Amino acid sequence: MARDPQVPLKVRGYPGDMTGFRKWVAVAAADWDPEIKDEFLRECLVFDHQHLTTAATASLQGKYTKWQPY
Repeated sequence: MARDPQVPLKVRGYPGDMTGFRKWVAVAAADWDPEIKDEFLRECLVFDHQHLTTAATASLQGKYTKWQPY
């Protein structure tokens, strides 16, 4: 089954927020099985959003991202 290359650009987290939900899933995925997480995390790297790409990059390396409270 071929994947639509535009899917990562169309996916939305919460209404009006392209990255919020994805960011938290990307953070949580650090120690998940690579077969489950790698494709999702690579798709996250397509978005032009610093927090999302930081979380996805760290999780691909098996590391958790730590966020400071405001």
